[in-house]
Amino acid sequence: MSAYAAETIERQILKRRIAIALIITIPTLLLVLFYGYNLYLEPLIRQCPRDCQGLDLSGELLHDRSFAGFDLSNANLSMALAPDVDFTDATLYFTNFTETSLQRASFVGSDLTGALFARADLRGADLRDTILDGARFQGADLRETDLRGARMTSADLTGAWLRGSTIDDDTDLSAHWARMWRIVNEPIEGQDLSGVSFVNANLQGIDFGTANLVGARFNNTDLRGARLANANMTAADLRKTRIDDTTTLPTTAMLVWRLHNQAQLDWQLAGTDLNHEMLNGVVLQQANLSGAVLRGTSLVTSNLRDANLTGADLRDADLTEADLDRATLRNVDLRGANLHGAELGLADLRDVQMDDATVLSGTWRTVWRIVNQGGEGLDLRGRFLGWANLAGANLAGADLTGTDLRFADLTNANLAGAILVDANLANASLDGADLTGANLTGADLRGTGLDGTQG
Repeated sequence: MSAYAAETIERQILKRRIAIALIITIPTLLLVLFYGYNLYLEPLIRQCPRDCQGLDLSGELLHDRSFAGFDLSNANLSMALAPDVDFTDATLYFTNFTETSLQRASFVGSDLTGALFARADLRGADLRDTILDGARFQGADLRETDLRGARMTSADLTGAWLRGSTIDDDTDLSAHWARMWRIVNEPIEGQDLSGVSFVNANLQGIDFGTANLVGARFNNTDLRGARLANANMTAADLRKTRIDDTTTLPTTAMLVWRLHNQAQLDWQLAGTDLNHEMLNGVVLQQANLSGAVLRGTSLVTSNLRDANLTGADLRDADLTEADLDRATLRNVDLRGANLHGAELGLADLRDVQMDDATVLSGTWRTVWRIVNQGGEGLDLRGRFLGWANLAGANLAGADLTGTDLRFADLTNANLAGAILVDANLANASLDGADLTGANLTGADLRGTGLDGTQG
């Protein structure tokens, strides 16, 4: 036999011995680890049921154990693997079950006041006749969970899966969550759900059919996979609504969702129909909304700085506290619109339509009057007209004694013969303005652009 062949045989024998050793050693090691783990865990559990408050069992393997009647108040079972565990009649005040696997666990008759079940897996769990006052189930999976007789009026079910769970007449849910339970577990085709609040609900995969959802609130609602293409979602509140590629929304509702949740500058929305939609707080800075239909639209606190609204229909729109600084409002229809508290600094108000029903502060109504009806000879003493866009306005002979015109745009304005005694014109633009015969005694002209001023 050659040396090479002998060496080969020795290697094969060595490999077999190693394999046999591993076959014997690995199971033995696993048994040692298992029993060692239990030797560690069992003393902790044997102290119960009288002395388990605050026990730390986070991340432990608790499969099929019984804690029936135990007091685990303030215990930490977060991220534990506890399927099929028996917590029947246990005291579980403020116990932490965050991200715990609790499939098919039994909590029948337990007191879970203030317990934390954030993102816990409770599929198939039995929560009959439990006390869940103040319990928090944010993002928990409660599918197929039995909640009959549970007292949970003040429970927080934000983002929780309720589909397939069971309740009865003795389940004490808040009106909001009782309605959400019905939404996800009962047919809703064609229902009138106008104005309903779906706030914080998990509505994944729900088919709304042709439901009436006018003015419904979907703030912080999970609509991933939901089907709403045929629903009426006019004026629905879609702020912080969660959707995905499988969510179907009406075309306008999808645009509204984007405006709320994908903020950007320079939206191109010329001629777009957003009639009666809910756009409170949207960022439409520098947007092109020329000719847009925004009749009855709610734009409370919206950002419309530098937006082009030329020719837009804003009749009966709510622009309360909206920011319209430097916006172009030429030929905009504001009849019946509410602009209470709106910012209109340097906004172009020429040719804007208003009526007695238009709510507008005295300052901006005065500016509107000047640029549309003329301000020749007007008594404007002591008025605040700072940041007003008065470009090209006729203020000939107007009395502006002590008037605040800081940062006002008076480019090419006619101020011939105007009385500007003690007026504050700091940083106002006076390029091309006609100041022939104007009285500027005591006027503050710091920072004014006087290039080309006549007179």
